Amino acid sequence: MRGIPVDDINEAIGSSVEKISSILEADSDEEDLLAQIGDSGFDDGIRFIDIIVEGWIDHLTKKKKKIVWRELYEVDIVSRVQVPPEKPREDEPISVAELKASVVELKASMENNFKEIVEKVKGMDTRVKTLEAMVLPS
Repeated sequence: MRGIPVDDINEAIGSSVEKISSILEADSDEEDLLAQIGDSGFDDGIRFIDIIVEGWIDHLTKKKKKIVWRELYEVDIVSRVQVPPEKPREDEPISVAELKASVVELKASMENNFKEIVEKVKGMDTRVKTLEAMVLPS
């Protein structure tokens, strides 16, 4: 247990002190600041607390105007249009020669990509070995 138990404090204070309203009294600057924070229409020299918010509030509530941006409206309308799903195409017969050409093309593409990956890994391995030689003494 840390500190002094509350019962011991209450016993030492006695029953003469019923309630402590405030331990610290606010000075005049703090009282002014608290009054300004609580006052919603406080003018601190820049016209309003937040010029942008006040401008929008004035635009919407006092002038009763709507907010409309033509471009956003058009994008919103376009995004709401339901696009019919694509119809699945019927299986067209593919000749064996076309299928073989596709497989050969895919295989060549994969081999080129794997070669690039191997070259990059070799370059990284060289860099790591160089760094290890600098950092880890033999």
